[in-house]
Amino acid sequence: MPYTPEQFKNVRAYECETEVRYLTALASQVFGGVDAGKTHPGLDPQRLFDVARLNKMLAFLPARAEALPPGCAGLAPKVDQVRLRILALNRRGIVSGAAVSRCLARAEIPHVHFKGPLQQIALYGSYLQKPSGDIDILVHPAHRKQAAELLRELGYDETERAMSLWWTRFLSEIHLRDPESGIVVDLHHGLQQAGLPRPYNLEGFLQRRSELVFEEMTFQVPSPLDRCLLAAISISKAMLAREPALGNVTDMRAALHSLTPADHTALAGHAAQNGMAGTLALAMRAVHSVFPELPRTPALSQAIFPEVSEADLRRMLCTPWIEGLCWPRRRHFLKALCGPGLPRFLRESLRAGLSELSHKAISSWNAGALRQQESKP
Repeated sequence: MPYTPEQFKNVRAYECETEVRYLTALASQVFGGVDAGKTHPGLDPQRLFDVARLNKMLAFLPARAEALPPGCAGLAPKVDQVRLRILALNRRGIVSGAAVSRCLARAEIPHVHFKGPLQQIALYGSYLQKPSGDIDILVHPAHRKQAAELLRELGYDETERAMSLWWTRFLSEIHLRDPESGIVVDLHHGLQQAGLPRPYNLEGFLQRRSELVFEEMTFQVPSPLDRCLLAAISISKAMLAREPALGNVTDMRAALHSLTPADHTALAGHAAQNGMAGTLALAMRAVHSVFPELPRTPALSQAIFPEVSEADLRRMLCTPWIEGLCWPRRRHFLKALCGPGLPRFLRESLRAGLSELSHKAISSWNAGALRQQESKP
């Protein structure tokens, strides 16, 4: 769900640099980096909580009062409450996802679970990193209708019907909700929204899938290399929408951390083959701007957005509410990620334009239909 202006009210007037430094130290600690237990003077507990919440990093905060920085012990009950909510929500999602997987497998529909609790298990070994109310599943476009029908047979109902045409055509997903549990399945038949370059060969993500077994439940998930591409896509989406992305950048670092040396060497070529070289370059620059202690790999350090300083990129990713940031224009953003070659940029620009026009037209038609209905006696 997109962020609302109300969610930024407690941080809008602040740069929150101290809070971001503490959160990045906590993230680095997960990968054996710096010790986050060092004193972080000037931390404001409420702003720390809000910056962590907006960046989907609340579960990285210590749950014990004595482990929190000075002056922040009062956050412990709130952090503990968040952890309990994550446990309940994600556990429910995993069980529901297993049932959906069994249904699709019986119909011999290739699919992969991505994002959500299963991504957290693959990246961190735990599903308690962030709350996820949705199950994201990728199928081939040719299987979209059949997969949706099977979910309806399981009791799921399609949501957001008024905008379903736009969601299906330009965001390549259908939303189906289980009315009993409230769990929503985002059934994807594409991996990138309009306004950003789509990966080549969607079927390859399904063919390269790997198996994840968790508590005797078996799931199909992306390959380690594809996990990196998907994490990079999430960073590009967040940055285009000007949304906080520290959680996404941390996921990218985790995806890189889990690669074998051979996979790490193959990553740049894998991204290029899938048309994701620019998207990966942005993600790698994001990782190094947020975690400057990491050594750079020349093959993965392609220059992108040279006009944006490292400090400003870090702010765009972690505290995008700061005023005065010189964001790349949307067309420049798309062109940089598309890479050299005009045809692809023109195709994706046309798709972005059609998406915007369609969204406005459908929204206007829905509003008119609602007004007409309300005016009836």
